[in-house]
Amino acid sequence: MTTITVTLADEIARQLEAAKANARLTTDEIVQRALSRYFRERADEGEDALVGMFDFGDENFAERSEDILHSLTKDRGAWTTKE
Repeated sequence: MTTITVTLADEIARQLEAAKANARLTTDEIVQRALSRYFRERADEGEDALVGMFDFGDENFAERSEDILHSLTKDRGAWTTKE
């Protein structure tokens, strides 16, 4: 088992606490069930489970990946370093 820490919006945290009380489950059990269901549904849809999970704030992120990576580095002759 792996331990993770997550930050929840207040409303989600309240819903989680209510679900724990109603279902008599632990936070771990609810989160594991929710993530298992999420990944299973994504797999059923034939999608990569991580596609769409992250918002980079730029619709053209994939198309501009080389430019973005280049903007994060500095050319130092034969060496390139990340700022």
